[in-house]
Parts: sequence; C-alpha cells; structure tokens
Amino acid sequence: CVRLRFRKGIVASLAWLAGGLTVFFAGWPWLWFETISRIKVYFSTGLQRAPIRVLYFGRQYLDRRLPWHYPWVYFLIAVPVGIHLLGALGVWRGIRDRKKDPFLLLCLGTIVFWLLVFSSIAPVYDGERLFIPVFPLWAISAGAGFGAVWEKAKARRHRRIIQIALSLFLAIQAQGYIRMHPFGLSYDNAFVGGLAGADRLGLEVTYWGDAVDRRLLATLEREWKNGETVAMSPTLVPGQGLASTPTFLLRRGIAILDEEAADRADWVVLWRRSTYWKPKTVARVRGMELVAESRRQGVWLARLYRTRKNRAGSN
Repeated sequence: CVRLRFRKGIVASLAWLAGGLTVFFAGWPWLWFETISRIKVYFSTGLQRAPIRVLYFGRQYLDRRLPWHYPWVYFLIAVPVGIHLLGALGVWRGIRDRKKDPFLLLCLGTIVFWLLVFSSIAPVYDGERLFIPVFPLWAISAGAGFGAVWEKAKARRHRRIIQIALSLFLAIQAQGYIRMHPFGLSYDNAFVGGLAGADRLGLEVTYWGDAVDRRLLATLEREWKNGETVAMSPTLVPGQGLASTPTFLLRRGIAILDEEAADRADWVVLWRRSTYWKPKTVARVRGMELVAESRRQGVWLARLYRTRKNRAGSN
C-alpha cells in the first residue's frame, strides 16, 4: 500500500482491513450470536479487568506499570542471538535496497510500531505473548540477512565451505529450544545467560504452568492413593486445575483442584509463577515431601509435593 498512489493505497488498505475483520469474525463462532454486545465485551476486557502481576528484574509490577523497556528486553532475549545477528543483516539489506524494494523496511517499521505501543501505558501482560506479531516479521528480516550472506558466498572461492558453515550456524540456533523442550515458554537466550541467567536476574522463568507436564503427573498417578486430594498452585483462572488434569489422571479418578484447596490437599502441584504464590501455600509445601520436579538448566519450573504422612504409607 505504501508504494501505491494515495487513492489506490487507501482502497488497498481498506480492502486489507476488511479481509482481516472478515477472517476474525468467521474464525470465532462466539461472535456469531449477539454480535454487537459481544464485540463490546471483547473490547472492554482490555480496560475492565484485574491487573496482572509480573516479575521483572526481581521486582513485582502490575502490567500497566511495567517500565517502558520491558517489551524491548523481551524481544531481545526471546530469540536466539544468531537470529538477531541475521536479522540485523536483513535490516542492513533493507536499507541498502530501500528504493528497489521497501518491504524489509516496512517489516522493521511494523516491529518498531508494535514495541512502541507496548512501551506506553498499554498493558503488556506477561512475557512476549501480546506482541508476538513482531517475531515472524523479524524472521523475515533474518531470512533476508541469511540470503544476503548466501549470495555473497557465491562469489567467493570457497563458497561451498562458507555456505555449509552458514547452514550449520543457522542450525545451531535451534539448540537452545531443543534443550528446553517441551518447555518452550521458558527459553531465554545468551544475552541473559539462558534460563539460569534469567532466574538469577529475577525474570519470569515460566508463566502458564506448561512445566506441569505428563512426566510430572505420571509420578502422581503412580504414587496416588484412593481418596487423596490434589491441588495446583497458582491457578490464574477458575477451573485451571481441572483444565490441567490430563485424561489418564481422570480415568483414575484424580482431579486437580484449584489453589484454594492447597492448604488441605494431600498433594500440591506448585509451578514457578512466584508473583501469584500465596504465603500460606509456600509455608505448607516447605513441610511437605518433594516427590518430583520439572527442571531445565538447573532451574526448577514445577514441583510435585505430598504430605509427609504418606511416606509411612498411612492414610
């Protein structure tokens, strides 16, 4: 649209907007009924909701009070360092070829726009999930940077060696995610020293309980006795405990309760969202037996506790 004349650019922009709104409406059946009132509810949720507590460099903030640099920091640490390097090369290529093809600069401008929006008073929530659109755009820039180096290599004498080295360099960037699997939400790059470094700096190490995985809960299934209760802490929405209960536990008659039951439950599943831990729950698990945990890079992400009376096999 930027490259078109003013009138055609306006028409093209409106057509793009109409297409986006159509897909948005068609892809969300909830909006098909009582459409006007539900659209009002949808847009009001960003203004009329409880603030979310966020851990950032060892301090707890409400999401509307986070420092302006929060989205920029998370943009820098959520992507492998090598991809950032290739992205910077893509920016250079976009500047060099801006008259011939302004697309890369348009991508860069969109990235900057998103990050500036969330550097304002707009709520940022937790992690990078509200500005996820910047990452595919940055991937385009990184791809352009990769392509620029690849093309340069063709003119070199040892082009095969350079191209193989470049391909290996790109493949190595995935090693951090592979090591973190399946807890991708806990990935942090070398700028902060990985997950262990992020933990030392006081950044969130996870924010939605994905580390409460099948392996951890398989231990619960194996050790659980009839009549025992299980609770999860924290639970950020009502029913999160039950929603986190996999089918294989439900078949055994095991249902995970919300954190309100943690002060009397026989088992407690605790995951690392410390800004939402209740002091009484933390005090209670200190006196319980640690049975299993999910851990990456020396950092625990979720733990399974049981009351110590179970060690002796008593009910």
